[in-house]
Amino acid sequence: MRIDHHYAREKLTLLLRDLDSYNGDEFWRQMSRIAHGATDHPSAEALLLERDALAADRADLIKELVPCQNVLHQLAHVGQCTPQYANDARDVLQRVTGGNAPTFEDHRKTEATPCPPR
Repeated sequence: MRIDHHYAREKLTLLLRDLDSYNGDEFWRQMSRIAHGATDHPSAEALLLERDALAADRADLIKELVPCQNVLHQLAHVGQCTPQYANDARDVLQRVTGGNAPTFEDHRKTEATPCPPR
């Protein structure tokens, strides 16, 4: 990894000069920015923003997965597809949420036609 020593030394000198005026969060933010400027690696702030964006995307996906799993559960319950489709959807939902998604119990008397693959 390449580091711009001149940039880092100059910015750290300023940071140390004004150290008494920083609280913990501001000090952390400035150190992260100096490291980013000297190495061109993402700053901690940028990584936190990316983490928050990924968490929001995950929440949106969960909002979509829950109704899909419910529809598959209902279709399997009335025999329109095999219970395995509903259980597969439940397994995906469980992996994504880290929670306990409901299990579909097969109460059909005859074997249903499997749902066609996409």
